[in-house]
Amino acid sequence: MRISSPVKYFIFTLILCTFCLAVSALSVAASPKVGRVAALTGDVQVVRAGERQKAQVGFELDESDKIETATGGMVQLKFSDGSSVTIFEKSSVSIAQYGKSKDNSSTLDSAIEIAHGKLRFFVNPKGELKKNAKFKTKSAIMGIRGTSGVIDASAAGDTQLVVLTGKVEVTNPKFPQVPVMVEPNFLTRVSRESAPLPPVVASKDVLTSLVPAAPAAAGFTDDAPVGSSSGVKSKDNQEGNKSSPEKDSKHDTKKQKTNDKEQGQNKKEEGSNGGVGSPSKPAAKTIKPLFS
Repeated sequence: MRISSPVKYFIFTLILCTFCLAVSALSVAASPKVGRVAALTGDVQVVRAGERQKAQVGFELDESDKIETATGGMVQLKFSDGSSVTIFEKSSVSIAQYGKSKDNSSTLDSAIEIAHGKLRFFVNPKGELKKNAKFKTKSAIMGIRGTSGVIDASAAGDTQLVVLTGKVEVTNPKFPQVPVMVEPNFLTRVSRESAPLPPVVASKDVLTSLVPAAPAAAGFTDDAPVGSSSGVKSKDNQEGNKSSPEKDSKHDTKKQKTNDKEQGQNKKEEGSNGGVGSPSKPAAKTIKPLFS
């Protein structure tokens, strides 16, 4: 029995389509998920391949997913390496990259792009893979080193970064030769047409007021809470830890005599300088946040 050409063509097309669907299904199944939605409240949408899906707790995330939060919406993402990102209301954030480096299989490359809005991040410093994490806005690229902090990006392109733990290197792509290193409890700002401003101190009160408390009842967690160890110690505290009250008490009499002598010498010097002593160090500059 001979099979006509149209029938042969139909059978060939059917086999080819079946093969393509099978390969596509295997490819999707083989694609590792980069993380999941750990907690949320309000309206949160995930945009994948141009289609919107309503996010729910447990929703698995793919590389290139975009997460959008409406007014009153908030979501916490947990990544496979133990890092996390909490995205606050009226924000648009994309997972631009997440996976092993093509150049070095022992490095995990990740990039989060913030079109606009506010987020709090924690990059887990532990794990087998070295972390090469970056956060990007319209005006800044931030290299994260086992760090936590807060990023606020306006739709106009202005960026504000506050570092809570670790260190973050900040550059404006237009001015790559002017990087700024931001340490714990410091903040910097970047506009589209300028290099990052020199970091300034943010007081503890400012730090704790930057971000509204995430509702624990909804499953949100603080992986690196504000007020956790920042690694910054004053010189006075470091020197104080080297001595003890018992040791100091043995030298009280000797110190008192030395102090009296020095005070007398200082008075003479002040008199010769018109009553003006040595200049004191300026107080640390603090700044109020621009967060809405």
